[in-house]
Amino acid sequence: MTAALLSGLAAQSTLVAALGLGGLWLLRRRSPLDRAAWLKLALVLLLAMPLLPRFSLTVPHALEGLMPAPAPTVADIAPTITQPDQPLPQSVPPVIRPTIRLSTLLMLAYGLGVAALLGRLLLGVALLSSWTRRAAPLQDHPWRQALALSGAPASTRLVVSEKVGAPLSWGLRHPTIMIDPASARRPGDASAILAHEAAHIAHGDWLALMAARVAVALFWFNPLVWVLTRALVQHCEEAADAQALTRCAPTDYAETLMTCLSGCLGAGRLADHARLLPANGMAA
Repeated sequence: MTAALLSGLAAQSTLVAALGLGGLWLLRRRSPLDRAAWLKLALVLLLAMPLLPRFSLTVPHALEGLMPAPAPTVADIAPTITQPDQPLPQSVPPVIRPTIRLSTLLMLAYGLGVAALLGRLLLGVALLSSWTRRAAPLQDHPWRQALALSGAPASTRLVVSEKVGAPLSWGLRHPTIMIDPASARRPGDASAILAHEAAHIAHGDWLALMAARVAVALFWFNPLVWVLTRALVQHCEEAADAQALTRCAPTDYAETLMTCLSGCLGAGRLADHARLLPANGMAA
């Protein structure tokens, strides 16, 4: 990858992100699910950009004669002003000085940024995987019954873990819903919590979240990409809320949301939950 290619990706990512955000404004009266679907489409286009063929602009042969000739250089003029009778001065060996090109520095900074963000993403997935293996299955009858009524796939695992500060879901083939101990002691909130997380699973929001984290890593230098991915997370949450409200009473659902948020803030884990872990959660 060269600096020219990097600048091209910056321009194209800006165009795609602006298109996604502009389309979001046009769809402001549509449902949250429609707006989230549009942002996911923009994200797919953003990730596909490095794979698209690139074309260079060539000058037609018919126009080559109209272009001005390049100015002569000192090397071209020097032979005409030297005297053939005089000996040529002895050449001085050039002093070799190690230099670092600006393009090399740019590519180094770009690579470090990508590595840092991808490393944080992998760390988050590793933590989720480790916490899931150590978590205990949540076998309480109200929770199992609410899971069966939530619309979640039969392969969904329901576990309780002390590592999380609020309910969250992650995974693709075998999705996992992790419940914090405080929420697990409130069986009356089971329907609202599981309806929200089941909506994330049904919409494929975890895959979209992972793709958004990868896009941020690849285009970390572009602030519009960060805005686009944050808008995607927000509208995925709104779409999950809208679907959950079809299964729960609005007042009960709002009370559950506030309880989860206050519990997460009290545990001091909201920052890790929202920034580090690549998961969908009610307190996001």
